Amino acid sequence: YYNMSFPQRLKENEEEKKALAEALCSFINEDDTIMMNSGTSTLYALKAFSRFKNLKLVTNSVYLALEASKYTGISTVLLGGNINQNYHFTYGIDAEKQLENYHACKAILSIDGVSEQGGLSTYYEEEVELCRKMIKQADETIVLADYSKIGRNAFVKIAGLDSVDMLISNNREIDEFVKLKEKGIKLILS
Repeated sequence: YYNMSFPQRLKENEEEKKALAEALCSFINEDDTIMMNSGTSTLYALKAFSRFKNLKLVTNSVYLALEASKYTGISTVLLGGNINQNYHFTYGIDAEKQLENYHACKAILSIDGVSEQGGLSTYYEEEVELCRKMIKQADETIVLADYSKIGRNAFVKIAGLDSVDMLISNNREIDEFVKLKEKGIKLILS
């Protein structure tokens, strides 16, 4: 998965990711300010947000910013900084400092691993600090993770489960879901 290009990753578990996006829409309100990191699940979510009016988006994803520019109901801030050339997201001190100027109702994160033991994790160490700041700058953190990410620990830990308000995943028989619920996470299965 780590070595796949963004377009390849977009096709991986595509229907499951679209289901996450639809489930997420139930928790989005007109006039919300949203922070979203780079990821295929967040891109599918943004496409589903086209039905909303007056959303404000802060993102480090070039793909998300380009998608959002198609919709008149979404105004977008693309964080500046260094660019990851494979996955087209910004990172680094400039992006982090700029993010500190913003506050959001919701941080919506596309995550590579969610487990009781490892918390939230990602393959991309450049994006870790930005994800941590998004969690800090938002009132609520919603994690999008298709079933293949549950119980998995990716390369770098972003945060513990105590930073998660809601986890949206797929309705599958996965033992880890019981452990996550016991940690007090609101679990939405689509």
